[in-house]
Amino acid sequence: MLPMLNVTGTPGVVYLNGMFCGETGAVALPLRGQGIQYLEVRPFSPSGTQAVLRLEIADGQLAGGVTGQAFAVQWPDGRIELELRGDETLQTASAPPQLLARLPSDMGEYLFVAEEGVASFGRDAQEAVFLPVASPGDAQLRPLAIPGLCAVTGSCRDGRYAAVLRAQGAPELLACGCGLTAEVDAGGALRCLESVGDFAGHAYLCAYAPTAQGVYRRVSREAAWENGAPRQPRTPEETARAFLEALLNGSAEEAASYLWQPAGAPRLAAAAGAYDAVVSLAPDGSGETALGALRTVNDNIARVRRLVYTARQDATGAFKLATLEEKPCFLAI
Repeated sequence: MLPMLNVTGTPGVVYLNGMFCGETGAVALPLRGQGIQYLEVRPFSPSGTQAVLRLEIADGQLAGGVTGQAFAVQWPDGRIELELRGDETLQTASAPPQLLARLPSDMGEYLFVAEEGVASFGRDAQEAVFLPVASPGDAQLRPLAIPGLCAVTGSCRDGRYAAVLRAQGAPELLACGCGLTAEVDAGGALRCLESVGDFAGHAYLCAYAPTAQGVYRRVSREAAWENGAPRQPRTPEETARAFLEALLNGSAEEAASYLWQPAGAPRLAAAAGAYDAVVSLAPDGSGETALGALRTVNDNIARVRRLVYTARQDATGAFKLATLEEKPCFLAI
């Protein structure tokens, strides 16, 4: 089966090997299984930048040529999803800056502002510092017992955020954390519960505090659970995902607990190989149950391997992973 390329991201028209193929996101483009393919995207926006890529295909797989603001994922069924990012997206009217909180001081009034999903703090736009907080929704700004320092807390896309800021002259971000919970105590110590984002609900309770020189450092990082206890898998897919993610987190004992034969954990771990994330796969008509093991090749390309699994129910009705192996996709054979 020939590899199929789907181009998304920057709105524009697509040319493959000099032939007009339609708009981005609208068509899947068949590629030759070997050799060089020339891809060109001409953005609709007059201010956009034209993208030209020299794609290298080997044995039906993307081997190279994805550079700049282009990012590609090679799927086991032969699909190549390529996304173009950058300033060449069509401009839309943006919302005006939103003032979330203010803090009066002898050196002027400090403002905590959200604009286009980005948080900033300062007395004016020229000196403002930006916080690594995604889409802040509200803010509570208060001075701390330490002279010249203040704390801000609120909600964001990741749950809650908290930060310690210097509000004495030019503003400065000293510490910031996002997670399921985040808070700053009266002494300036910041604590947050950071989710790993996996099925079982792993998290880390992190604490940050200032040194004698006033520099913030992480002083502790303790393993925890999002909801106080692990989430138990109820289906074969959830069991396979929990096993693979436990391996990814370095939790060998936990990974073995999901197996029909815990002693076989090293063999199944070897079958899983190296990967950076576990992803779902579209049905391929084979009738087999499978998950994807995504591995980043470089800054612009990632590949997904197909891991086929089976599970059995024990005496309690819980599913346990019985087999796991890498197999080619039925559609790609």
